[in-house]
Amino acid sequence: DLATDNFETNNFTYYPNPVNNNVLNLTAANAIDNISVYNLVGQQVLTLAPKANNCAINMSNLQAGAYFVNVTIGDSSKTIKIIKE
Repeated sequence: DLATDNFETNNFTYYPNPVNNNVLNLTAANAIDNISVYNLVGQQVLTLAPKANNCAINMSNLQAGAYFVNVTIGDSSKTIKIIKE
């Protein structure tokens, strides 16, 4: 899968998971273009366009629970599952 390979070569990382301090940190070798956060029923609850290699997502306004975070770098994207405590 080309998208997954691209994310591995980008050294994409995220922490902490579960998010316990209201901030999710994302890091990649190349600039992160877009970030969309969805709740489990598919509603988009947060969107960012950091255009940076490091991004801290403030999740303090979100309820505790599970979220899907879709991250786009260049022409590839990846969705990760995050738990907010």
